[in-house]
Amino acid sequence: MENVKSFLNEPLSITGFSFCYYQQVNLQEEIKRHIYKQLYVKSSESTSSSPTVKISYHAWIRWNECIGPTIGWDELKRLCGQLAMLPKRIQLFKNYGLIDEDICFLYTLCDDTVEITTFYGRLCLYPELTRLLKDEEVLLKDNPISFSPSILKRQTAPIVPVELITYESDDGVYQLEKYQVMTQHGTVKSIFFLLNVTTKTVISFDPKQLHLSMLSKVTLYVLWIMGYEKLVVDHMNVYYSKKQHADLRLACKV
Repeated sequence: MENVKSFLNEPLSITGFSFCYYQQVNLQEEIKRHIYKQLYVKSSESTSSSPTVKISYHAWIRWNECIGPTIGWDELKRLCGQLAMLPKRIQLFKNYGLIDEDICFLYTLCDDTVEITTFYGRLCLYPELTRLLKDEEVLLKDNPISFSPSILKRQTAPIVPVELITYESDDGVYQLEKYQVMTQHGTVKSIFFLLNVTTKTVISFDPKQLHLSMLSKVTLYVLWIMGYEKLVVDHMNVYYSKKQHADLRLACKV
């Protein structure tokens, strides 16, 4: 089976993360909205590149008062640590920071470690924050804003993929993201979202089914090294030339 790799194209560059210790399940439409929003977040000097994020006890208390949904301290630490590793998820400005351009927090920075000292609220729940963020004196004061448990329960925690692979080919930069998705029947399955960062397009597919669109040999290489050998072989048998079919079947027997 290893010989099958000779039919695939290796990316020009590749990096990846695996977040198997944080189990998060979302509806597919929620993930789609999140992904399309992230495609249009502009990179800037304010984007955090620090892999180390600390959460103060007070910040955790404030999360459960004004951000939601309710979450444990250790779980919040893991979540924010993962977000810091993902592109364009945490943005740092002079007096405050934002998660997903929505969740506002105050922080200190020491030796490339970001410590979130308090959460201020969600811009979507408290639009007045947009104006307050421009006032340094207001930000220095403790924020008394809180919301009812019913409102906080309806909020969605920042969405984190189970796996994320960023790779580059001759025609652009791609992100292959794997998520746990809740189906209409209440079961959980894995779904891949393939983002073309260059053209800002997205396709999704179930790794247990043949994809309706042809995947490039670079993407198939990435799926191969992720352990989806059967998906790659089945996909190539459907979408690539008859000569390659014969050669591929021979390679699979070796």
